Amino acid sequence: MSESSDLLWRMEAIMASLDPLTRNVFLAHRLDDLPYGNIAAALDISIADVERRMAKAIYTLAKELDEAEKRPSR
Repeated sequence: MSESSDLLWRMEAIMASLDPLTRNVFLAHRLDDLPYGNIAAALDISIADVERRMAKAIYTLAKELDEAEKRPSR
């Protein structure tokens, strides 16, 4: 498995572990390039909740990828 496909697989697994609303917020912002206000309106949540969920998703991705990098290879 190439390094890039391994990274993609890990990111997909981490994203799947997020609660659905947090995952939707992250994907709407990062993939669909929607601003927080639009995401909040579409999901009927506050902008502050969008900000919290983005922070949670980014933190989780960074933490899990960092921990995976520190684990010994198989």
